[in-house]
Amino acid sequence: MSEPKTKIIDKEIIDVLKETIENSLKFEELSGKQLNITGIVGEVLAAEKYKLELVVDDINTGFDAIDENKKRVQIKTRRMKSKKSNLLSKMSTSNEADYDYTLLIVLDKRYNPKEIYHAEKEQISSHFDRINAKRKVKRNTMSISQFKSFGKLIYELK
Repeated sequence: MSEPKTKIIDKEIIDVLKETIENSLKFEELSGKQLNITGIVGEVLAAEKYKLELVVDDINTGFDAIDENKKRVQIKTRRMKSKKSNLLSKMSTSNEADYDYTLLIVLDKRYNPKEIYHAEKEQISSHFDRINAKRKVKRNTMSISQFKSFGKLIYELK
């Protein structure tokens, strides 16, 4: 597989992201509808904080960023507006998946990072092996609390 095209997050991108967040919050206030920016907000904030190169290819690589050690990072993000926001989107469930570890970015209702968790691919695969062992229909999602049960807290807003 060829190397994906990546982008280093710079000040201009962060400034545009902050503007986008403010516009999204204003839109939500006016319309009652939420723009779908949560995933990209988490990816950009994680890339900036941890000096990751964000994957910008149109192809689905199975990971969202590359760290300074060339490890492939899957980034999952949830914005906590209420107790209902507790499921993560579809995840790769096997050890053959094309990433090395996952970062879970938990944002507050204003898109500020509240908590960040780290879990190795093997931990995620073990979780899915365990919960899917006796299921006919295999699950590929997990709750935030499940991720937190084995992920390591690496950032917490005080």
